[in-house]
Amino acid sequence: MIETVYKLRDNPNTVTFSEDGVVIDFSAATRMVLTLKRVGKIADTNDDAALIDWSQGGGVVEFNLNDIVITSKSDLYATLVVYDALHTDGQILAHMDDKSLGFKFKDS
Repeated sequence: MIETVYKLRDNPNTVTFSEDGVVIDFSAATRMVLTLKRVGKIADTNDDAALIDWSQGGGVVEFNLNDIVITSKSDLYATLVVYDALHTDGQILAHMDDKSLGFKFKDS
C-alpha cells in the first residue's frame, strides 16, 4: 500500500492495520518509529508524538508527515516498529522489504 503525502498540507494519512482479518489493538503501545528505505528514520513518537497517532483505536494509525522535508518523488517503502511494555525492543509491524507500507511525497 502506498500512501500519498501532500507536502505542506493538512492531509494526514490514515492506515488501518490488521492481522488475519482482525484489527490490531494499539491501546498498550507506548512508542512508534517510522523508517523509510533510502531515507532513514523520519518519525519517532519519543521525539515528536504528533507525527504518528494511534489513539483512535480500531487498528487505525494516523501519520502526520506533511511537514517533513523529503526530496524523493519515488515510492518510499517503510518499516514501522511498535513498542509497548512487553516489547521494549519493539515489534516490526511493517517492513520495507515486504512493501506492505509506503509513502510517496508530492508537492501540493
